Amino acid sequence: MIACCTLGCSGLLAYDDLNFNDDGGEWPHWSPPDAASPEITPQDVPPPLNAACVQSSVALVGALDGTKADGCFPMSWHTMDQASSPSTMDVEFGTEGKVHLQWTGLLPNGSSTPATGTLKMPVEGASAGKQFCVDTGSFAMFEVGVGERLYVFNLSKLSSGATCPGAAVTGSLQGDYRTQ
Repeated sequence: MIACCTLGCSGLLAYDDLNFNDDGGEWPHWSPPDAASPEITPQDVPPPLNAACVQSSVALVGALDGTKADGCFPMSWHTMDQASSPSTMDVEFGTEGKVHLQWTGLLPNGSSTPATGTLKMPVEGASAGKQFCVDTGSFAMFEVGVGERLYVFNLSKLSSGATCPGAAVTGSLQGDYRTQ
């Protein structure tokens, strides 16, 4: 389990490998580096999701049920556990905001994996305090420096409610954060 306190905000806007583009629009293509490549270079790391987002923050970009949900929220904490099954990632941000994702197997540096879980929006943003099920999503991790990691998530198919699955929600949400 990795727990981090000093965090920043960088990541990706919307990329084919991490985002299920339901509206048919065209987005820039990004692919993780070849699995045979032992090192992740700066060119392999996705660009910032929200360049204005400061350290110790979670950036969100997207829309839920037709409401824009973009924001930059202070992060409370982050944890990632790949020793248990399923593997999990949790990040808390803003006031009561939280993303919990889970997946099967280990997530190697520079790759993405399908993930499911839950989302609770922070009270100071769009859909304030509302809970969602992450029915389809993805999660990626990149080592971007000594002791520094970038985490990127895409929540592409959501439903509302505390019990999963819930009522279908239109839209999707992408997010990212950095740890040291």
